Amino acid sequence: MFRKLIATDNDTATTILRLVLGVIFFAHGAQKMLGWFGGYGFTGTMGFFTGMLHIPAVFAFLAIAAEFFGGLGLIFGLLTRVASFGVFCNMIVAVAMVHGQFGFWMNWAGAQKGEGYECYRVLSLLAERSIANTGLCLTDFAALEALLHKGPLTISEIQDKVRLASGSMTAAVDRLEKLGLVVRKSSPNDRRARIVELTAKGERLAASSFERHAKDLEALMSALSEKEMEQLHGSLKKLGLFAAEKLEEQQAKPKSR
Repeated sequence: MFRKLIATDNDTATTILRLVLGVIFFAHGAQKMLGWFGGYGFTGTMGFFTGMLHIPAVFAFLAIAAEFFGGLGLIFGLLTRVASFGVFCNMIVAVAMVHGQFGFWMNWAGAQKGEGYECYRVLSLLAERSIANTGLCLTDFAALEALLHKGPLTISEIQDKVRLASGSMTAAVDRLEKLGLVVRKSSPNDRRARIVELTAKGERLAASSFERHAKDLEALMSALSEKEMEQLHGSLKKLGLFAAEKLEEQQAKPKSR
């Protein structure tokens, strides 16, 4: 049984499939684990998974490991059945949780109730590439954008704005401080509190990065007519306000023991 589990056959067709799949998933895993190919690296990806997607840290780590080590396993023929199973579970969960209910295809004809996971992947890649082109990972970009538009904030206030876990937010601020993009200062209203503020260098980078990213998104939105963009903006604003109200209601409720 164990030998069957770790065995790798010598068939040419399956070898080609294994290598192609391995290279694809290793590249995606290396983005998440090492920050290669324009990725966010381990800290940035964990921050995004746990802070923005609210995925438990254990499952977030397993998702990264499945792509990175699973890709390596497929390439080198090491524990290929285990590697394939990990990659398979990773993709099945990703599709089932979000866009699987709408099928594979984008909603080209407007006949579907939502977009298939092809749309999610395409839009996600475009947004990720746009932010990667600024030279920043997602968590750093989000923190700088919050400071640019809201002014000096405490770490907890930045965390509330960008929905990151506390540890990930602190790591992001530490990273930005080492780069000379932000500084920590005592709050003028409360000496016990520390606020984070953009340096002149950080403000220039944040402004130019946000402007570049905004232009990329505007170019993407050019596929819609002016009326469609107004409708989309109104719908998203309405949905966002409603979601914020629900979140406040949930936070106001006492936690049951």
